[in-house]
Amino acid sequence: MGMCRGLYAAPGSTGDTFGAVSPSELPILVAVVGALVLNGAFAVALVFWGRWVAQRQGGGRWRYVAWAPLVGFALNTLGLALTIVGLIHAFDAVALAPPEQKVAQLAEGITFAMRATAILAPIAVVLYVGSTVAFLVGSLRAPRGELGG
Repeated sequence: MGMCRGLYAAPGSTGDTFGAVSPSELPILVAVVGALVLNGAFAVALVFWGRWVAQRQGGGRWRYVAWAPLVGFALNTLGLALTIVGLIHAFDAVALAPPEQKVAQLAEGITFAMRATAILAPIAVVLYVGSTVAFLVGSLRAPRGELGG
């Protein structure tokens, strides 16, 4: 019997399907991967827009602001990964814990997972929204050379 039988294998199986995706999990996996791809495409589009604004405005601070969406994407992805790892760890701990400790260990693991989301997701959103507003302002401002100075 495999070590991960309680977590990743169907009851009654030998646990040899570690990492295999069941048909019922496939829509969830597709949704998560699709969301990451869409989020990444949005971040890359914002970076290109930011680099265009930086070039139009003559560089300076604009060239640093142009990379804010990529940092937001990285933080968002890290938050998602830490949430998943925290939940897996929580259910691993529950599977191996004595009955009187299951609730406490599950609560501790879920708390870690939700903290990762609560800390990193808002920072990513602020970076996305802030960079979008900055790029909009930079796009509407007259180019650096047209200001007469």
